[in-house]
Amino acid sequence: MLGLFEGSLTQLEAKIVDSWLLTDPGATRDDALPWLELMVRDGRVGARQIVAPEIIAATRARLAEVSAEFAGYQRQAYGLGWYHGPYRDQAMLHHFGGFAGFAAHISYIPALGVGVAAFANDSSVGQTVTHAFANYAYDRVGGHADADDRLQTAIDMGLQMRERGMQGMARDRASRATRAWTLTRPHAAYAGAYESDFWGRIEVGLEGEAITAQYGALRAAAEPFTQPDSMRVEFVPGQGEPILFQGEGEHPSALRTRNGVFERV
Repeated sequence: MLGLFEGSLTQLEAKIVDSWLLTDPGATRDDALPWLELMVRDGRVGARQIVAPEIIAATRARLAEVSAEFAGYQRQAYGLGWYHGPYRDQAMLHHFGGFAGFAAHISYIPALGVGVAAFANDSSVGQTVTHAFANYAYDRVGGHADADDRLQTAIDMGLQMRERGMQGMARDRASRATRAWTLTRPHAAYAGAYESDFWGRIEVGLEGEAITAQYGALRAAAEPFTQPDSMRVEFVPGQGEPILFQGEGEHPSALRTRNGVFERV
């Protein structure tokens, strides 16, 4: 990821191709601003020519034609990490990112000499908010009279989405709270390590009578699920999934997730 652009030109060129700001949850304004300046100013940051202009031009090449829409943005082509499409009457390059708890919008319009990086520490309506502020920046720079109205409309939409989402989560939690355990053995019998050659290792633990599951860096408290000999975990917030246990012995012989089977070791 590009920070202060330290190091050799060769290293920087490799980073432009091999690393994208969007994939790093630690990306900040101080990372994004020089990155966008590099893109908008054809390889210059401040008074320095950091990367040759032809390298930046290569990142703008349309390498594959596409026909898609994402969050209201038309995508007509794809290049080296950038989607190509119009924003109003201007050609814009953009790429968005996100995962649980994080959302990012990074884009720029070469003709206007303007780029926007907007981050949100939310993945429910975070994209709506980041897009709204990016659009507002382009509308203001482009001299569009409806900039304020469009921003307010987008924010109102985001607030409504958030309220619906919160209500939905509350209903789901209340419904799950009524479930009874379907496990067929004492809770302690499920504790242990389960491994998959492809997917790695899941460790099922016990804290008192509470069952936990550890999957790499992800940890979740288990709760009842509806299928026989199963439990529900939420390794990623808002993305619950079942774990189904297999075998007839004193201990399960394996567990199954949506990824595959993990054998008890």
